[in-house]
Amino acid sequence: MTERIRYDQRYLSLPEVYRLGSFSAAGTCLALTPSAVAQQIHSIERELNITLFRKGDRRLVPTPECETVIKYIKQIQSLCRRMEEEIDRSRQRLRHLVVGVTPSAESFALSTVLTRYAERSPALQITVNTGPAAELCTMLKSLAIDLAVAEGDCPCEDCNSILLDTDFLTVAVPPDSSYAKKGMITVKELQKEPLILKPPGSGTRCLLEAKLKSAGLSMEQFHVMMEVDSIATIQKLVASRYGLSVLSSKACRKAAAAGKICTVPLDGMNMVRKIQLLYRKDFHQETLLRDIQQCYAEIMRESPEGQAEIKETEHGGLHTHENQ
Repeated sequence: MTERIRYDQRYLSLPEVYRLGSFSAAGTCLALTPSAVAQQIHSIERELNITLFRKGDRRLVPTPECETVIKYIKQIQSLCRRMEEEIDRSRQRLRHLVVGVTPSAESFALSTVLTRYAERSPALQITVNTGPAAELCTMLKSLAIDLAVAEGDCPCEDCNSILLDTDFLTVAVPPDSSYAKKGMITVKELQKEPLILKPPGSGTRCLLEAKLKSAGLSMEQFHVMMEVDSIATIQKLVASRYGLSVLSSKACRKAAAAGKICTVPLDGMNMVRKIQLLYRKDFHQETLLRDIQQCYAEIMRESPEGQAEIKETEHGGLHTHENQ
């Protein structure tokens, strides 16, 4: 039967006949002749093979089958209203997109991605907020932000995620240090150095502690002289030889390219992590999500930094991706 049902104007006339009890009154309300309304109702009866109304003393009396049809028409109308409201909300949201970013996920690519996407959507205004992953998840739930870019696995059960990129942790050292000349640093050597690290709870710190724990080590075995949230401040302190740090490779790329610091791998430590695009499960802007992902991939291919990263991958610099 469902293949024969055509939901059209007839099913908008039926509720009026049901409410008013006559073809004439419904026709006046719908700006149709009584004959036209009657033809629509009879057409539905033939389509469904049922009788919708019986003649009463002063008005048409709906049959039990008519009551059933009216119930489903109301549900259909309710769904249509919800669809229109959702579309309106989506249009409003697209005029102003709020993106939350964890400090470690801030990189050359991300700011360029958002700029390029804004250029392709002239009517769209983008606001970027920075905060730790847990805070961004709370902001997502409360609708304070629309999307979040965070490192590591998605910490929020109420959100979905799209893999945007893969990064790895590296040790930031002064450019004229022995470690820079050697091109690496061992765990034992790192234990002897003063460290300037991201605060506990940050994605970078959590990954570092997890990798140390898997190797049978703890932060108590290292000399953490300072904890700083700002990556730029940490890089300045490392450049001034106050200590070493463990940071995101992408976060260090500009400073390393400028010769302010040098990054070296921690020998024997697999410190690869994901950079994910997080969004609420009721965020129905699939095209926007795909466009952001595509912009990121384009910029990674186009930029010198991205080319360098691709080269690192080809030469084994990111060989641990398969073990994440």
